[in-house]
Amino acid sequence: LGSGYSSMCVVSLAALGAGTGGVVTPTLGNGSIATLNLGAAGSGYTSPPAVAISGGGGTGATATANLTATSVASASVTAGGTGYGKDTTISITGGGGTGATATAQIQGCP
Repeated sequence: LGSGYSSMCVVSLAALGAGTGGVVTPTLGNGSIATLNLGAAGSGYTSPPAVAISGGGGTGATATANLTATSVASASVTAGGTGYGKDTTISITGGGGTGATATAQIQGCP
């Protein structure tokens, strides 16, 4: 129960044997950006593009793009920020190329 969550988390339980009275206390993350998952590498980049993290109710997250030749090889989180939820968007712009995309893995809820 509770209120104010930015997204729904599911906690799965499995029986470990006979018994009663067990208590489960889930620990949710603070909604920080844990990692960025590259969806498409794009093409034509001559310098690292800017990575913008927005929406989802969070603040303070930053990231950088890493190039291989003329495409984005990965994006690295430099600051996780706090308070991000399921509506977080990642924009990769500039650097002379197009087509790179990424999604955020938010700490606390997949």
